[in-house]
Amino acid sequence: MGENDYRFPRLFVENPETGTRGPANLHDRGECVEVRKGEPGPGDLVEIPYEQGFYEIIDLEEARIRKRFATLLPAQGEALILGPGVQVGLIEAAGTLVHIFPREGDKVEKWEKVAYVVTAKNETRVVKTPMPGVLVYIAWNPEYVPEKYILVVAGEGDVERKRVCGEG
Repeated sequence: MGENDYRFPRLFVENPETGTRGPANLHDRGECVEVRKGEPGPGDLVEIPYEQGFYEIIDLEEARIRKRFATLLPAQGEALILGPGVQVGLIEAAGTLVHIFPREGDKVEKWEKVAYVVTAKNETRVVKTPMPGVLVYIAWNPEYVPEKYILVVAGEGDVERKRVCGEG
């Protein structure tokens, strides 16, 4: 695999409410983060299924982050970390067919095209971002018909980027 190949991101959350948890925890070592197996230590973020993160991390009414979380980007070897209270932009892309251009970790500009959607009437629509920032999470719920994605964009200054320095 090349360094730009896409591998599905992983999500780590502070004190998750969901009973379903992944096999790992994310430990902040200061200059980098480490993925560990076993019981979480103090301050560790706990892995949860990526699709469940939307319900855990975002206050939809206020478009704010509810709790500290990290999106781990395996292909880039880095994690995007956001703390509670951060104001975010929520961009909905829904249709019978949805094509999203940026990936988690990509910078986006205000009014940049981020997706194309095909509607039930076979019309193609463009989805643009209302704010500049970093795409930190793409929420998807398989129960929605038609397909529905929510792209979460945070200001660049609100996103802490850390390299992954180990996995054990």
